[in-house]
Amino acid sequence: MRQQELTAILALAAALFATHAAEAQDAKPAAQNAAPPNIRYIEVENRDLTVPGIELTVEQLEELDIVNASGKRIGGVDEVLSSADGTIVAIATEVGGFLGIGDRKVILSLDQIRLQDGRLATQLTDAQLKALPAQD
Repeated sequence: MRQQELTAILALAAALFATHAAEAQDAKPAAQNAAPPNIRYIEVENRDLTVPGIELTVEQLEELDIVNASGKRIGGVDEVLSSADGTIVAIATEVGGFLGIGDRKVILSLDQIRLQDGRLATQLTDAQLKALPAQD
């Protein structure tokens, strides 16, 4: 009987490990594609500037929803961000909460988003979005 219990425990442990490994593997692409953490981002104050690659003004961009890879709304644009030299490079949005509770701010670089059907879309999955580092 002990050997059967040990076999069952080992099978359960292997299944849990495989699940955790698969989740960790899903998270890797987001971490690799995340906006570089060593850049000091500055909120763009000039609302009339055109965002490169999206061809909307900062003001227009801040009115858009953002959807994830499965088409689910993940939030809206909280801030449009530039690098120290003034180049617009990213947006900030809040993800992961429910009805505004538990949200955390993350940064999506411009190459992680595109304009699609009047919304911003990202190919990042929920797991990849959760893996992005929280920003202050």
